[in-house]
Amino acid sequence: TIFSLSIGTPALLYKTYKDSTKLIYTESHPKTFYDSMQFFKNSKIAIAVGDPTDVCPSILISYNHGNTWEKIKCNYLPKFEEGEAFFAASNTNIKIFEKKIWLVSGGSEARVLQSEDVGLTWTIHDTPIIQGKNTQGIYSVDFYDELNGIIFGGDFTKPKNNNANKAITKDGGKTWKLISDNAGPG
Repeated sequence: TIFSLSIGTPALLYKTYKDSTKLIYTESHPKTFYDSMQFFKNSKIAIAVGDPTDVCPSILISYNHGNTWEKIKCNYLPKFEEGEAFFAASNTNIKIFEKKIWLVSGGSEARVLQSEDVGLTWTIHDTPIIQGKNTQGIYSVDFYDELNGIIFGGDFTKPKNNNANKAITKDGGKTWKLISDNAGPG
């Protein structure tokens, strides 16, 4: 099975299985732009994330192997600040670990959205990653286990700048501490 999600408007999500391709989700809001999509290990639950169309991020979720998708309503999600969005960073702005999901943002704010219950409820946490411009923020997130994680980001117009571009958490993403500031990879 292959899933394909277009970028831009309209958003089109296709499922290809054997010799058949089927359109399973569409969205035509003028600001629609989906950045990435991932499935949980059991492949029953899936998530796709995109830039805000209103005051919250665009998050699609499927609980039936990707056969149907539902957009989470804004009243169930944290608000995004003006200019905050996701980066389409090679599908590394989503991390799934068991029932937990972490999503990372950038632009005016560089924050971590977190769900501990497969996308039913969400919280948002500030980070010390560089932010404030549309080229700055968090690009990638990874977790070793449910407590220990790392985020990478920066300013993609200044690839040699290692300032405020790496941080770790030891509490599941609630707090973040810069590491190797002005040094190391990045």
